[in-house]
Amino acid sequence: MDTETETKRPAETFRKANIKAAVWENTGKDGTFYRVTFSRSYKDLEDSWRNTTSFNAGDLEALADVAFQARLFIMKNK
Repeated sequence: MDTETETKRPAETFRKANIKAAVWENTGKDGTFYRVTFSRSYKDLEDSWRNTTSFNAGDLEALADVAFQARLFIMKNK
């Protein structure tokens, strides 16, 4: 498969309950750097799984936990 058409995958993914942190490895003019995206999975009214980047108060503990795990991964891989 051609590298331009390949789907990029996260370098690492961390999950807690329905919260996910995906760590993305990128390369720039100054070398490798990382970015992190966060999402929450939920079922819609038709019982289909969806993802959102919106979080409620009950999600914050899990969000903090996966953010911490992502930070540790980045620090270890710098």
